[in-house]
Amino acid sequence: MSDQVKFLLRILLLGFILIVTIVSIVMPETSQITIIRGASMLLLILGGIYTIINYNKRFSFAPE
Repeated sequence: MSDQVKFLLRILLLGFILIVTIVSIVMPETSQITIIRGASMLLLILGGIYTIINYNKRFSFAPE
């Protein structure tokens, strides 16, 4: 994997952990499964937007 992909995965993982932690502190009555589902949906959407924006720049399939 390229460094950019590793960096993106690391950012997404950190974001996921941060969202789950913050939401469980702010709203302790919410079940963990709901929090995790919401956080993963949010990060999937953000990752999709990031990929679409940077698709032409970083993910070109032309040989270097």
